Amino acid sequence: MSWTIKQRIDFYLPEFRPPLLPRRIRLLLLGLLLHAAILLLVTLALAVMIRYQHQQGLTLQAQQQPLEQAIAEQRALRPPLVEDAQLLQQRQQAREQLQSAQSVLMYLSRQQLQDSQRFTPLVMQLAEQDIAGIWLTEFSVTQQGRAIALYGYVDQPAKLSRYVSTLLARPAYQGRAFRVVDVKQSEHAWMAFELNSEARVQAAGSQP
Repeated sequence: MSWTIKQRIDFYLPEFRPPLLPRRIRLLLLGLLLHAAILLLVTLALAVMIRYQHQQGLTLQAQQQPLEQAIAEQRALRPPLVEDAQLLQQRQQAREQLQSAQSVLMYLSRQQLQDSQRFTPLVMQLAEQDIAGIWLTEFSVTQQGRAIALYGYVDQPAKLSRYVSTLLARPAYQGRAFRVVDVKQSEHAWMAFELNSEARVQAAGSQP
């Protein structure tokens, strides 16, 4: 009896192989596995750090307790603090002196401001003087504005009289007078002059 092969089947054909996942799905699953592994490692690392910090906290707490106990014992041995009456009195005196000094400082500052405001018209009206041939080099205002002295040069003494009359006619200089009017020949062609509202104090034994 002979056998004749009617049909052959090739089991290595693709339809007989087990199904394969697409490439994109395989990559996605691989990525998920990698992320899960990284998350697990991070979680383990955090757990180790938390445990380490906890141990450190326990160690510091154990070291702190003897120190706090020693501090409490030292406080118990020392008498309670009592304020010294003499020191309290000195502190009160220092505060009163400070307040007094501040009051004086405020008064002096206010007085200086008032003086500067009082001297402003004198200086401004002096600056308005404009007479040819007179050169003002220096001036001073003392005794809270009661004493005025002017120094400078003049080419003709007659001009100094007109300078004085126009200056004393100004509002800030009304009621004032120059008791000293001195004109001297200088090294230059101009003559030096001095106008002073205060009389000169003569030295003892000098001739008037």
